[in-house]
Amino acid sequence: MEDLKKSLFLEEFEDIQEKMQDTSIHYKATKLLTGYKIDNNIKTKDFLSCFIIYKYPDDILGDLTFEINKNVYDAVNKIFNDDETNLKTNIIRYVYLFKKWKNEDKTILIEQIFHEYHQLTLDILNCVEEEDSDKIKYFENVKNDILNEAEKIGGEILKNKILSYTPIVVSVKELKEQYDKAYWDKMKLDYDNNNYEMIISLLNFYKETFKKLSPFNSEELNLIVNNDNIEDNLYKMKNDNNDEATEFIKLVTSQLFNIIKTFQSPIHDMELESYKAQIHVGELDFVKMLHNMFILFNKTIDDLNNIKNSTNNRHGDNDDSDDSDDE
Repeated sequence: MEDLKKSLFLEEFEDIQEKMQDTSIHYKATKLLTGYKIDNNIKTKDFLSCFIIYKYPDDILGDLTFEINKNVYDAVNKIFNDDETNLKTNIIRYVYLFKKWKNEDKTILIEQIFHEYHQLTLDILNCVEEEDSDKIKYFENVKNDILNEAEKIGGEILKNKILSYTPIVVSVKELKEQYDKAYWDKMKLDYDNNNYEMIISLLNFYKETFKKLSPFNSEELNLIVNNDNIEDNLYKMKNDNNDEATEFIKLVTSQLFNIIKTFQSPIHDMELESYKAQIHVGELDFVKMLHNMFILFNKTIDDLNNIKNSTNNRHGDNDDSDDSDDE
């Protein structure tokens, strides 16, 4: 271990990186792991990462106030500062926490790649082809670069998942006709009479539609919209004034707003936050909260349709059939 320290505890970040690639370093590290009989379960490169993290924790891990980053950093410190009799245990613990950190970091990176790729798609749709040809070409090149990086990280599966995703486009007119004032009045009346069928139906609609708008939140949406739990807690909140049930419904409401924030235009974020603030003011009006979600969702669909229409106009794909009918 001391030999590895002497070789890898260098002053410059780049020097440590370069030295870690040296075959002699890999041999020494593997030999150490073999001596502790943990070489079958621990990759040499994962173990070697502790040296550069120890020297440059902020550059590798980021903000150490985050628990997952701090846990890795604390484990690294134990490797180098704890009694050497505990080295085997400390290496095992470090590698476990490092791999956990690496997987979480990878998930965040994939979400960023997904968002950036489709944000560029929207940026291209907002360009005027005749005026912004250079900008469109640049955006397309960046999209190709992002796809190449995605393939390196997640292979063809991730690349194809990004390519196969299409933002949902729905008729705002149809939504407004279906979810009109009479619809919300009926839902409120049913809710007051302990009939939650319309609420559950709407929540299922939100779940499936939000998945299309924010596919990386699909698993979270499945957990949030658990019909039995929601129905049971709605009853307890409304009829028994049960504090635990109330907090559960408030949490579900807040989580759904958070999901909406991941796919809506930032211009609507202030309105969303004002709705979220109402969750904790007075008695929770769950039907009103669902209606507020619909208002935000409606605006997102409107935004997407506006983009689609501007694209059709740009390419001369206007459908004037409605005008001719009026005539």
